[in-house]
Amino acid sequence: MKTHELLSYLVLPLLVGWLAACNDHVNPSTLPGSAPGRLRVKTITRESPNNPTSVSAFQYDGQGRLVLIVGYFLPDSSAAPVENTVYQYNAQNQLTQVQRTTVRRGSGSETYTLNYNGAGQVSGLVHQPSTFSLGLSYLPNGQPSGYSKGISVGGLSFNGGGGFTFTGFNLTQTTENYNVIRLGGPSIPVASRSSSTNYAYDDKINPFYGVFIIPAPGLFGPSPVSGSFGPYYTLYGGVDNQLNLSQNNPTRKQENVTSSSFVGDIQTTYTYTYNPSYQPISRVSTVSSAITETLTYTYELY
Repeated sequence: MKTHELLSYLVLPLLVGWLAACNDHVNPSTLPGSAPGRLRVKTITRESPNNPTSVSAFQYDGQGRLVLIVGYFLPDSSAAPVENTVYQYNAQNQLTQVQRTTVRRGSGSETYTLNYNGAGQVSGLVHQPSTFSLGLSYLPNGQPSGYSKGISVGGLSFNGGGGFTFTGFNLTQTTENYNVIRLGGPSIPVASRSSSTNYAYDDKINPFYGVFIIPAPGLFGPSPVSGSFGPYYTLYGGVDNQLNLSQNNPTRKQENVTSSSFVGDIQTTYTYTYNPSYQPISRVSTVSSAITETLTYTYELY
């Protein structure tokens, strides 16, 4: 069992809970990709080195809420697993559950259930079939200020938390610290990780500001925790992916990491093209001068 994989796996529930916790995101007045021209995201195509090209196809209900993403591979979805991500809401239009399932040539699913307090803020999140616990803290203005998280598995306890700094409606810095302690032994960390990440932005529309988890089709597999989906990359709001927490599109992500297995800086740059409504139609991600991913967006009228 790899400690760094388990540590990364704890990040995802934080992002899910935080997205739904923001007061101005609980009942969003706009939909993914929406603008005065009444456009919303229809598909995202992902290209990356050493991976098949994938497509995420979005479906909405009569209220305009995202209810399903069907993920498949080009050129023929019948030749590859199809992955469904289903979104459920309560009577207050709050996201209550996200379930991801493989429905062809494979099996497996995971479910995230969100709980809310009297102020309409997320008070906690439950992940099945693992044993995640998550708590969120808020400023008096309702903005999330920090979090705590923990999980015990395989004779180890993972505990920690972090904080957020916003400039306007953009997340400009995150910090995180956590430790791994062996259960039944002395309270001395057997592993640890600290990080500080800074972001820079343009002034264009982020089509997934405050909206859900957007998985990357096919980038899942057995979890080191539970045998369900594990710590795999998502397009927005996934493991170590905070790009849907800000109003504008990030142009740079600079992460400084100190851990038991790695010390150093990781810089990612993002280059966009836009349509006349200033929504992205492509995003190219580069790490250490190498292109790691290209996303292409299409939109539909509604």
